[in-house]
Amino acid sequence: MKQFLAGFLVSALVLVPGVAYASAQTSEVSGVEQGLTIPTQGEPGASCVRCGVTPAIGLVNMLLGVLSPIILSPTAGPVMVSIVNPIERMLYSLLGPVQQMVQGKQVRNITAEELNRAIQSGEELQLIDTRSPQEYEQFRLEGTVSVPFAEVQSYIESGKLSKDKPVVFICCSGMRGYFAGMLALTYGYDEVYNLIDGLVGGWMKADLPLIS
Repeated sequence: MKQFLAGFLVSALVLVPGVAYASAQTSEVSGVEQGLTIPTQGEPGASCVRCGVTPAIGLVNMLLGVLSPIILSPTAGPVMVSIVNPIERMLYSLLGPVQQMVQGKQVRNITAEELNRAIQSGEELQLIDTRSPQEYEQFRLEGTVSVPFAEVQSYIESGKLSKDKPVVFICCSGMRGYFAGMLALTYGYDEVYNLIDGLVGGWMKADLPLIS
């Protein structure tokens, strides 16, 4: 129930700016008059999505702080993931169309099997693990770069993430990866993917190799 309520709040944080942007467009009032920061990439709606995603990330981080002992537990962690995965999928179905409507693009969810095939075929991907350093030390996917969820925005703004290669955001269950992907899209990235169900609910369940 707590996870459902958190998901609802996160949805609201992103839906409200989306509706605000759509209303501004309808009434032909400029973004400047609405007090919005126009993104340097010139993409319509990017700043509006970002102003919704940023506080949502703060909320998720706060929730993760409380749930950290469970997430790090080798027994309780997978159980929690199995509970939240269906809720997260529902959340994606709400947020994806909103970002598509407001910004013209959305995060693409990729399954563990699809990602594994892309890696095995030699496709040049940027694999960004958004879990905490403690989670990363427990196990990780080979070739990933550790960028904790709270640091994703500064990492993107640093220019370390190339816009010329597909980006795949990875986390425990998929939630952090999805929000990181939403944020990346507001900075002008186009090929942005999220490992759906994450490393625990997706990759490990498919019995694919990990480094521990």
